[in-house]
Amino acid sequence: MHKVLVDGGSSANIIFKSVYLKLDLPLENISRTVNLLISFSGETVQPLESIWLNVEVGQYPRSRKVSTHMLVVDCESSYNFILGRPILYQIKACVCYYLLTIKFPTTAGIASIRGSQPMARSCYA
Repeated sequence: MHKVLVDGGSSANIIFKSVYLKLDLPLENISRTVNLLISFSGETVQPLESIWLNVEVGQYPRSRKVSTHMLVVDCESSYNFILGRPILYQIKACVCYYLLTIKFPTTAGIASIRGSQPMARSCYA
């Protein structure tokens, strides 16, 4: 999956409604939420629902599969997901924002995921 924002300052993992609908996920694992989020621009955003989603981070054999709680948000974004502190803590990730790199332990050794500077620039444009 491309266009994933890794935000160690975010207290929630977020999936945007447009991506959620494209994934054709089952509706039985959805629960309503009443928590409000504060967006990057300072506005409050009401999540539509919260779900438990199975996520695989990395590429086999250096990958981790975790079940994580995500909030579904209906707003415009150039990203597909925002991975916050909950999932970073679950996979025991070390994030280097300067190098656009995440490292985390797996059973096959240390996995390293590198971001793309041109892709990051296109998301902010």
